Amino acid sequence: LNHLILETLPDLVWMKDTNGVYMMCNPGIEQLYGASEQNIIGKTDFDFHPPEVARFFLQKDRESMQSKGPRKNEEWLKSASDGNEFFVETIKTPVVDAHGNVMGVLGIARDITARHKMENALRESEARLRMLGDNLPDGYVYQYVRKNGGKPSFLYLSAGVERVNGISAQEAIRNPRLLLDQIDRKHIRQFLQAEDNSAQSLTDFAMQVRMVRPDGKEHWVHLRSHPHRRDNGDTVWDGIAIDITQQKRDEERLRLAARVFSDAHEGIIIATADLRIIDVNPFFTSITGYSREEAIGHPANFLYSPDYPADFYEGIIASANEKGFWQGDLWQYRKNGERYAVSVALSV
Repeated sequence: LNHLILETLPDLVWMKDTNGVYMMCNPGIEQLYGASEQNIIGKTDFDFHPPEVARFFLQKDRESMQSKGPRKNEEWLKSASDGNEFFVETIKTPVVDAHGNVMGVLGIARDITARHKMENALRESEARLRMLGDNLPDGYVYQYVRKNGGKPSFLYLSAGVERVNGISAQEAIRNPRLLLDQIDRKHIRQFLQAEDNSAQSLTDFAMQVRMVRPDGKEHWVHLRSHPHRRDNGDTVWDGIAIDITQQKRDEERLRLAARVFSDAHEGIIIATADLRIIDVNPFFTSITGYSREEAIGHPANFLYSPDYPADFYEGIIASANEKGFWQGDLWQYRKNGERYAVSVALSV
């Protein structure tokens, strides 16, 4: 029965004495060496492998016998039958007699080539993802978990967290409060509520938060993540954090510019290079009597005064294009025909 089991096992099985001489083997070893069991028994690894490989196998045999327990290692083998190389996980166990004396070593090698390739592919994929996360110029990727009934923590943070938040990924993973406590107190309640909603409904979390780094610098971060639930009830978010501080500054400048535009006590016209009006401010309407709707989309020449020859305005435009600006006083006419004097500043 034992012989039948050895014959049918897909693994490679063999037994050697304390000197590394084969005492028995199964068909897997026969195929590996391209020889029958009869021609393998009595020989050593030096008869089938290059010296450096045979010495490696002998060393592993001795380690197992000396430890008096199973030893595991992984290695590449090449079949003499078909020339194919395959990766095996080998377990070597010392064989002892009734008195506890070591008689040799029993080896079992299992082909794990497919698993090995899959693990390598996974490691390469993880390395690529890690490289992408670490090299985000203004952000980082993260994996955040809130345990069922427990405290939140980070499972992963890419290196960019140090550029954005001023603390290393290792520091934040060890103590998540170092990162979470950077959130502005005015935003923390909204943050926790959004997190609760995302956890309960398993919908995406998205929020812009103001944060304060350990060095006191304020910055804005856009957090966006997708949650999933583990079998144990924990909620895990896979997300990305992007520093949007510059975007917020630009938005604020635009708001200020828009306020200046709308609240200015001078009439302002914004036009394209071919002088087609894009926008006008409220004071323009007060001065000219033309509504915003009447002005937008029309050429600015509908404001030209008949008091000047046609090439007069062409000279103004040419001067502005050459110098970047033009300034002067003109006579204009309101919509109702009333004539008025106006100081004009034209910037290109």
